[in-house]
Amino acid sequence: MILFLALLLAIVAKTSPVNLFQKYHPRRFLSRERLVHWTGLIGKFATIQLVVQVISFFTGFLVIRIVDKNEYAYFTLANTVQGMMGLLADAGASVALLSVGGQVYQDRERFGSLINSVIRVRFRMAMAAMALGIPILFGMLVYNKSSWLTAFLLTLITMIAFHAMLMSSIYGIVPKLWTQVKRLQSMDLSMAVGRLAFLAVFIPFKITAVVAMAVSSVVYLFQYRFFKRWASESANLQAGPNDKDTKTVVSNIRSLIPATIFYCVQTQIPVWLIGISGSTDKISDVGALGRIAQVFGLLTPVMASLVMPAFARSVGSREVKRKYAVVIASYSVLCLFIIAGTWIFSDQFLWLLGPGYAGLKYELVLMAVSTTLTSLAGVMWGLNSAKGWVQYIWIDIPIRICLQAVLLMFMDVKTVSGVLLFSIFSQASPLLVCIWLARRGFRSIETHER
Repeated sequence: MILFLALLLAIVAKTSPVNLFQKYHPRRFLSRERLVHWTGLIGKFATIQLVVQVISFFTGFLVIRIVDKNEYAYFTLANTVQGMMGLLADAGASVALLSVGGQVYQDRERFGSLINSVIRVRFRMAMAAMALGIPILFGMLVYNKSSWLTAFLLTLITMIAFHAMLMSSIYGIVPKLWTQVKRLQSMDLSMAVGRLAFLAVFIPFKITAVVAMAVSSVVYLFQYRFFKRWASESANLQAGPNDKDTKTVVSNIRSLIPATIFYCVQTQIPVWLIGISGSTDKISDVGALGRIAQVFGLLTPVMASLVMPAFARSVGSREVKRKYAVVIASYSVLCLFIIAGTWIFSDQFLWLLGPGYAGLKYELVLMAVSTTLTSLAGVMWGLNSAKGWVQYIWIDIPIRICLQAVLLMFMDVKTVSGVLLFSIFSQASPLLVCIWLARRGFRSIETHER
């Protein structure tokens, strides 16, 4: 792994690993003043997020421990389908709202018209997403031996949560455009505390997948209500949709829908593959081990709000290469620490999950590797996007499909370790494509400087 990361950095910077270390030694770019500045900035931004993630982390483990393994498998399937429908129903609509809204958000009437234009398009997309997702969810639940009543109730609650989540994601952009950070952080904190409080109420009773999903639905409905109220302060939500805005949103969706469909399947491919096996134990194992991904919950907003904009402002081939190498090297080291920590403290981590997951030490390490590689690919994609080096990102789709077709011929994806290894090897495609795009970007900057 270390050799792979060293080679990766060498390719990106177009130099040897030794020269890379000598050229970008920490002392050359981490002065005391700069370190204090970035520590303070990130610390101030991340404090609330840290509290939210700790509460969410604890809540997630609480659900795993108090919910029966079969029921947790059904809960995992419902969450997976809800996330899939959310991605399909968005498909670039929120990007259009953010980009166009940034120009008109101070005009109350115009902003309200834009929001309702997005809602109109989102409604059509949501209907299509549910037409695909609901039969899949109901079928997977029944296929994995849930009762018909449980399958019906979970499907109904998932639809309610999906609607609330979808509307919240639209109205939630309003406080983002107005940079109402305190409101957004208070909402995150309230949702985390609320979810934990609702679950605590049901601890004396048997918590099923239906109850766990119902708790999530109530929290999403709470978020939807407050986001809509806040949005009404800055926009006239009674304004009619605008045809020009509708065309802009539809154009965005058309350009992004192929990639959206592909990635909404890819993000949850371990659950889909293991779900076909018909084993609720294996589904719950994958869902429970996936909690390790919450470790990156704090890093994602920091990277998106602080690191990526700083990289986007860099100019000149030397500065761009240096910052790219520093970010990837730092993040890679962090990923290695997470993998090592998962391996060293695997017994303690599995104890948190409960006795039903005690024998998953090897699978836990595999999940850590899979999660860190996926996150690293996401960081590289973010850096490339910040510089507009994404023109040929679609190449990842056919390459990954071909790679996975070959992997399916030789790997046993009916086991938890098998689907995790499948997921790990699948990350070779996005990582290599991102490296190639970064090198093209470096060359374009150098050509422009000549």
